[in-house]
Amino acid sequence: MWLVLHEYPIVGGFNVDLVSVAFLLPGNYPTAQIDMAYFCPHLARADGQPIGRLTNQQIDGKLWQRWSRHRGSGSAWRPGIDGVQTHLVFMDQWLEREVHGGAG
Repeated sequence: MWLVLHEYPIVGGFNVDLVSVAFLLPGNYPTAQIDMAYFCPHLARADGQPIGRLTNQQIDGKLWQRWSRHRGSGSAWRPGIDGVQTHLVFMDQWLEREVHGGAG
């Protein structure tokens, strides 16, 4: 099941200010983690620097940009605590790092 949030504000430093962001919710969510994020329109750094670990993903007839970013040991999914809200915070942190602090 896809969850799509429209007109989501993106941190400065990208080619757009608002995007649609999609998450693929696993069948056993919220016990299982949300992974990655998908953007439409595609994001590009305003400074022209490349962004790594991107691929295209078809969602409901549109081409989205998949950011392959995953939780590690320091940010492991916590069933009963984590959900869409905390995944948005996690996503915002790696978007911020991408443009203001190295690869996210």
